[in-house]
Amino acid sequence: MLNRRIYELCYNKYSRMFLVHMQTEYNCYMLQQQNYNTFYNITGETSRLVRIPFGSKPNMLENIYNKFVEEGFLVWDWNIDTEDWKSSPDQILSNILYYARGKKEVVILLHENPRTVSCLNDIVAILKER
Repeated sequence: MLNRRIYELCYNKYSRMFLVHMQTEYNCYMLQQQNYNTFYNITGETSRLVRIPFGSKPNMLENIYNKFVEEGFLVWDWNIDTEDWKSSPDQILSNILYYARGKKEVVILLHENPRTVSCLNDIVAILKER
């Protein structure tokens, strides 16, 4: 059996000010279009996959979430927060093991910091064992 991995380009946001402007569908859509255009101008690629700063819940109003879906965007959220921004490498690994229990698919939130980078090989090994 062939086990195929699929990767998709995704962008997070234009700026954290995004949260301040997410109060109306129009402002949210205009900022998203700016994100989309900037992403294309930099990469030459397009993506309908987006991540809302700090996650869509509880930060995104339902009508704005629905607007994203209506416009053809796929709002992506993680289902495991490693809390790597404040955790030791051992705690990061422990968080992945604990929160991945019983999940068929995992989307893990990681940040680029020395603690996370130091345990990436171990993270990959854990995921390969699943």
